Amino acid sequence: MTNTPDAKHLPFSGKISELITFAYENAPYFKSLLDSNHLGPGDFSAAADLERIPITHKDDLIRLQAENPPFGGWLAQPLTQLRRTFLSPGPIFDPEGDVDDYWHFEKALRLAGLREGDIVQNTFSYHMTPGGFMLDSGLRKLGCVVFPAGVGNTDLQVQAAISQNVTGYAGTPSYLMAILKKAEEMGFDPRKDLHYRVALVTGEPLPPSLRRELQENYGISVFQVYATADIGCAGFECDRQDGWHVSDQTLVQICDPATGKELASGETGEIVVTHFNETYPLIRFGTGDLSFFMREPCACGDPSPRLAGYKGRVGEGVKVKGMFVHPNQVWGVLKEIPCIKDFQILVTRAGHKDVLTYQLIASEADCKRQTAEIEEALKGVVKVFGSVEWVQSFKIPDRKVIDIRKWE
Repeated sequence: MTNTPDAKHLPFSGKISELITFAYENAPYFKSLLDSNHLGPGDFSAAADLERIPITHKDDLIRLQAENPPFGGWLAQPLTQLRRTFLSPGPIFDPEGDVDDYWHFEKALRLAGLREGDIVQNTFSYHMTPGGFMLDSGLRKLGCVVFPAGVGNTDLQVQAAISQNVTGYAGTPSYLMAILKKAEEMGFDPRKDLHYRVALVTGEPLPPSLRRELQENYGISVFQVYATADIGCAGFECDRQDGWHVSDQTLVQICDPATGKELASGETGEIVVTHFNETYPLIRFGTGDLSFFMREPCACGDPSPRLAGYKGRVGEGVKVKGMFVHPNQVWGVLKEIPCIKDFQILVTRAGHKDVLTYQLIASEADCKRQTAEIEEALKGVVKVFGSVEWVQSFKIPDRKVIDIRKWE
């Protein structure tokens, strides 16, 4: 099943042909992509025709941007017309066009129950990466007051939330739990002293057990959205909290990771997004996330297709604490240390928190003296902390990322 967006909301009237023509004429890389595959704008009139275009993945964006900085030929407007630019892990540069709610979060926030005048604590980073601004712009369009808390200083975040009577939260679900636990450590009763009514969470999977604990033990309505820095909000929950309704700003396909062919409803494959965006018209963008379309219509009455949530990852990139960690990015740091022979990234989970470990093999014993320096250097690039563990060999060889988290 393909999601054909409601035409009245889109700059291209929801027409594939208009989007393809626009991107072909304005995004140099997309023109070269079609030309190299002996295709032209006239070859596309329906969503099914998109299968003729190769999928572009995050790793492709890293390569393309390195060859043709900063946006690899996908930018369809002059750089000077952008509102902001960002640097995400990879490294990947992300543009923000000069429009309000560029990443289309307003509807997701409204369906979650946030309203004009709500004070919302936005715990996504405003530093370099776009996460903070992605939620900020949607909240401001909705009329909310934003407390740009960012990451860390959890004790101060507790105090500020209490003092300002904060009613909404935006961030990862694990950090929301960290704030609540910190409040308890400080002697507060989160149900009485904190006033969170609604939480909109993204950046990592939301285990059912964590949602239940937040809603039942702390009285917070928790809604999840599916988003990436490249395309913004692509899916969101309604009040039934049963799958992600697909945004009308995107066309979503579930594709076979090996062939790129679209799969039938109910079959698990990669989420591939075509973005109706005049600034950065990513077409056939492979998110690397796995899901499937739910067959049954939603009980809320919205007929839009629904994704069945997060079902894993394709490839080696992995999201940890809301940030993507790429093996190439890690190696970019480690290759400067001659005594390191090899590495592996291990991701586990403990108490609703991600745990990132770098397993390193050293060529000499003295290398272990640099543990703290290596951890600090990696954190500076990856943006989240991971501990170094020295090993003699890897339990699972020939893989750079081992993700053994359980989302229950």
